[in-house]
Amino acid sequence: MRSGSLTKNCTTILAIIVTIWFCSHLFFVVDEGYRTALRAAWRANYGHFNYNMLLTPKKMQELHGMKRRDFLQGHNAARNSDRPWRKIEDMLETSLVHMFDRTDPMKGWELKKLGNSAWKNVSKELKLASKKVEVSPLVKDASSDKGVDMSNVLVYNRIPKSGSTMMLGLLYELGKSLGYLVLRGKYHSYRYFGKNDRPGLGYFLEQASTRAKTVYVQHQYYVNFTLHRQQQPTYINIMRDPVEHLISSYYYKRTVILQNKSPQQMTEEERRIVSEPLEQCVIERRLECVYYGYTVHKNKTDQLEFRKTWSPTYLYPSDVLLYFCGHDEECTQLGNPLALQKAKHNVDKNFAVVGLLEHLNETMAVLEHKLPRFFEGAQKLYRENSEVKNKNSMKTNSLSEPVRLALKKRLSSEYELYNHIKQKLFKQYAEIIGKNIN
Repeated sequence: MRSGSLTKNCTTILAIIVTIWFCSHLFFVVDEGYRTALRAAWRANYGHFNYNMLLTPKKMQELHGMKRRDFLQGHNAARNSDRPWRKIEDMLETSLVHMFDRTDPMKGWELKKLGNSAWKNVSKELKLASKKVEVSPLVKDASSDKGVDMSNVLVYNRIPKSGSTMMLGLLYELGKSLGYLVLRGKYHSYRYFGKNDRPGLGYFLEQASTRAKTVYVQHQYYVNFTLHRQQQPTYINIMRDPVEHLISSYYYKRTVILQNKSPQQMTEEERRIVSEPLEQCVIERRLECVYYGYTVHKNKTDQLEFRKTWSPTYLYPSDVLLYFCGHDEECTQLGNPLALQKAKHNVDKNFAVVGLLEHLNETMAVLEHKLPRFFEGAQKLYRENSEVKNKNSMKTNSLSEPVRLALKKRLSSEYELYNHIKQKLFKQYAEIIGKNIN
């Protein structure tokens, strides 16, 4: 009887293994057939094509063997200069990390207490540092009948690969002469903030407004703090031509992955994703190179998993629109027309300035004119330091015109937003030129 039972169990296990193998093989066959059909359709419409294989096995191994580059060299050099409040910035950034590390649900008063404690802990150092300089970030009296004065706080929710390294370098330098703290968020892959972290950050920034003139910088989606009955700070950002942004991001991410994970540590599927040329990604409609229909990850654990595993399976389509649309449900659905309209609305109503990487001279002029408390002298400093860049080790300008056009079509929502931002920026710039002429 035991023998019969054992035979039955073995048969069941074998059947499960065969079923899994058959399903995986069937998926491979169907997927490969789909990719073959896409290649054939592309060839019929645009003619013969060749994939430009930049990340060969030899190149991948070479990138992994390189000394791990400091991707923030430009603004780290500025920050490590003689800033009298560098220690204060470090302490506050650490407090933010501890706050974002919390996963347990917290009540409003608990979140408020965290923000208050973070600033209370640096109160003494802030006062001492302010005595050593003529221009200080210290806010002596920010109370008023109208409530908290949020003009002391600037939020730069920076888009990756859009000039943010250059901007951080400028902010650190200007912060010394104009007297403000620059606080950089250190959760680089955490962009969709959870229910605790949005109001938690809001309380932190409200406390900042009463204690020190502050610029908060982080790769994160727009947050409407008024939904939590909090005051809204001033927002700025810089956008880049969507296709150029995708090209830069595509190879930058692969360089970072290879510097943290060797090809030998990767699965066969991971090596395929990393080595895949951008042209192939577009033509065969891989996940990173499509847009409509994808829903952005909202779970904190999922977002942080990328920097724990460095797996390329966590690479997803462009999420630029969310930096202006925010955390509403429609914003997370790429291609949703409501997300585009909300992003435009926020650009017009809730961002003081949104610059463009392709028009930095105009961007600097508008920033300095609109926000002199944070950007006085920005134009001159930019001209003197325009060579500071966060360069890619891998980049290509050899995309064929059909591939570029296909990407442009898929990113049509981002291009509509880009053109809307350009219209607003040049209108602001024209007002400055008109005043200077008059």
